[in-house]
Amino acid sequence: MRDGRYTIYIFSYGRWSVNYNSPQDSEEPPEMPSLELDPGAESYISSEQNVSGEEPPDEETMTLSAWKALENFGISKDDVAVSDNLTDRFNDGYGYLEFEPVNHGDQRCTEGTVVVAIDHEGSLVSIDNGMVSGVLVETTECISQSEALDISKDVGGEVWGGTCTVKSVRQKYQLIEDTGYLVPGWLFEGEIFDSEGNSYEWKPFISAVN
Repeated sequence: MRDGRYTIYIFSYGRWSVNYNSPQDSEEPPEMPSLELDPGAESYISSEQNVSGEEPPDEETMTLSAWKALENFGISKDDVAVSDNLTDRFNDGYGYLEFEPVNHGDQRCTEGTVVVAIDHEGSLVSIDNGMVSGVLVETTECISQSEALDISKDVGGEVWGGTCTVKSVRQKYQLIEDTGYLVPGWLFEGEIFDSEGNSYEWKPFISAVN
């Protein structure tokens, strides 16, 4: 849906994206972030508009503007929390905040992320809502964290050939697009070091289904 001020894209399983970029931007819809966390893959999208030369907003301005934008779409601090500042991942003059859901329960969960882009004046550029909500329909036997760690040792090894360190491990879900199921897994977060000692972010997602 386009009205001249913004464009709204609706995706499957309740995901959506709002883009406030200028009308001359591409008519092609953005690719919705995936819940399938491939090793090294990014789960968010950025604006393609080039505004180089402008400085991103300061952290306070960006945070206040992002929360106001989310609240206008019915997303509150009871639903999500800031999980990452993605500003340094791009060089377009915008500030990016990533939010993750916080309202998990025994019978219902919400998975995925919301990414809000704010320009140097504190105005909203875009919201990319990749969150998917699900209810418990089946229980399954899952592998342990230690078993998943053994599998994760091989993830990225062929590419980097270095040493990995684990900072945290937590339960996440993978969306199966064909069925709409959210399948449990373990997300490891840490660093991988190449043969020259350079460090890179390392976030392998290991399916927990036995």
